[in-house]
Amino acid sequence: MKGARALSPLEIQAVCAAFSGQFAIRNQTLFLLCANVGARITEALNLNVGDVRQNGEVVDVLYLRRQTVKGKREGVALTLPRGARNALAGYLEWKQGAKESLAKQAPLFISQRGRQLTRQQAHNAFKKAYERVGLKGQVTTHSPRKTYAKIVYEKSNNDLVVTQRALRHTNVQTTLCYLDTLSDDVTAAMPDFDFSRFDVPYKTSNPKIIHLSQAAKRHAKKRGG
Repeated sequence: MKGARALSPLEIQAVCAAFSGQFAIRNQTLFLLCANVGARITEALNLNVGDVRQNGEVVDVLYLRRQTVKGKREGVALTLPRGARNALAGYLEWKQGAKESLAKQAPLFISQRGRQLTRQQAHNAFKKAYERVGLKGQVTTHSPRKTYAKIVYEKSNNDLVVTQRALRHTNVQTTLCYLDTLSDDVTAAMPDFDFSRFDVPYKTSNPKIIHLSQAAKRHAKKRGG
């Protein structure tokens, strides 16, 4: 989603802890899965139990079926990191205790009514957690994937090709949009004027000595600031 921002590792932890209620572990697992492997929210929601569980155990490699992948060109194999496997293992155990179906073709993430969780329902769950944490900016269901992109880029020593492959983009320009590199560069180059940081005497052409911070305060007061 255009404009969605990435989250910091601390924000990821805070959001995970902010999920609450009956389906907290479901929402936490969905959130972590997207952040750990860069899955699109629709790709994660289209997973069946059999995609993540084989012979009673969580798979090491997650295979996204062709019909669930954006563009539907081919399926995708994603190695599951330890954090994702642990989350899935705990979630599957919870599903069993909640009497939810563990049949291979059963949806992995289901709603209270027993149907496959929709994108809007996932959005509502994520939004509540974001608000509980007090996150600012454009944070959406796409933020976990944006976070994945940023971390892969940083850990690969800013290797754009590696990041493009990790995100499964056919066009590198799409990858650049994910990273917001231009915005970061511009932000780093911007001035940061702050009159509250200094109080140095300045000789005006009158001549008269004034203190810059005091002048700034008077100016703000005149403008009602």
